Amino acid sequence: MKAPKALVTNENSNAALRAAAVVDDLRPVTGRRDSVEIARYIADMSAEMAAMAGAGKLDILAYFLSMARVEAEIISRNGLD
Repeated sequence: MKAPKALVTNENSNAALRAAAVVDDLRPVTGRRDSVEIARYIADMSAEMAAMAGAGKLDILAYFLSMARVEAEIISRNGLD
């Protein structure tokens, strides 16, 4: 499914490139550091998607994406205790 033209921006293209790099680099998680880096990436991406959902008036989706961002930020800040 193609993104609406209004949502295709240079910033979104950069996010897509970062996502591709992360997917290419995903291998079995070998330690806490990898998990924290993945959580940090998920926090960044879910924040961007929450903003997109909000702009599209998809309030419930924006809420759940924001909750995912918060959880990922907690993990990236505190580790996997």
